[in-house]
Amino acid sequence: MEQIGFLMKPHGYHGLIKVIPLAGKKDKFVDLSKVYLSDGNGNSSWFNVDEIRPYTRGRFILKVNGFTKREEVEKFFRFSIAV
Repeated sequence: MEQIGFLMKPHGYHGLIKVIPLAGKKDKFVDLSKVYLSDGNGNSSWFNVDEIRPYTRGRFILKVNGFTKREEVEKFFRFSIAV
């Protein structure tokens, strides 16, 4: 598995998450279909990606399948993203 970025705070109220890519890993976000989210303490899982789109300052907005509310994604703050 290759780590490609970190999750930041939610974006809006509909389950979107801001993502900061690692240096040189922006191209990995173009065609994501699945991501592995991990907090580094054993809490981790694979998720299907519904949407990934560019945001400001080289960041991305991620929509993970099954999350529809801000509260659902807040617990993933600072999780790492791998493919």
